[in-house]
Amino acid sequence: MADGIETLVADQSRWAPVESVRLTLERHYDRSHRLADLATHARMSEAHLCRQFKAYTGLSPFAYLAQRRIDSAKQLLRNSSRKILDIAFTCGFNDIGHFNRKFRQLAGCAPSHYRAGAG
Repeated sequence: MADGIETLVADQSRWAPVESVRLTLERHYDRSHRLADLATHARMSEAHLCRQFKAYTGLSPFAYLAQRRIDSAKQLLRNSSRKILDIAFTCGFNDIGHFNRKFRQLAGCAPSHYRAGAG
């Protein structure tokens, strides 16, 4: 039993820096992020952070961030009448074209179609 607890604690401490980065992206998805800053925050190289983050979440840091932003946009499209451009900017996209492409890629349809089908 003691070995199981020690293993669990060691595993949690192994992932703590990566979880800290994940929480940063989760909480501050609307902000711009640089890989170098995230790696510094985790106290590891950029390449190591990318490998560890993908092992932990199944996604690269920026794929995770994009998914988080699109999830937030979907919620706003369902629950508000705000303009799509405003939603894109609120969710951290600086360019409506990029937002539309990423939304189609991850949600399978255009934001306007999503809103029409979700409402």
